Amino acid sequence: MTIHHQDQFPAEGHTYHVNFGSGNEFEIAFGHQFDMTFTKLAEPNKGQTETIFYKRQFLREGLYMVHWQEKDKTTVVHVEDFANEQIYSNITFPDGTFFNGVSTLKKVK
Repeated sequence: MTIHHQDQFPAEGHTYHVNFGSGNEFEIAFGHQFDMTFTKLAEPNKGQTETIFYKRQFLREGLYMVHWQEKDKTTVVHVEDFANEQIYSNITFPDGTFFNGVSTLKKVK
């Protein structure tokens, strides 16, 4: 896939499926105004959704750092590699514990 920097953020208006394992499986739907809704696809809390506003930073062609904070103060940083269809997730939970995972970044819509 060829992505050019002058193009809009590749995820805008699209939905992706990601599965980091250990119950961390999500559908993430990107809007057009820095909003994203994620739906949990595995237990616990299957079906739970949250809409957040994210910030992003262009790193190189097809590679972006995307980050946000959730309502419960969980902080999430993704490195989203659209050229290679990979996503790297780094999460800090409110209790100070961490999660690091990698998944394919599968576009579903």
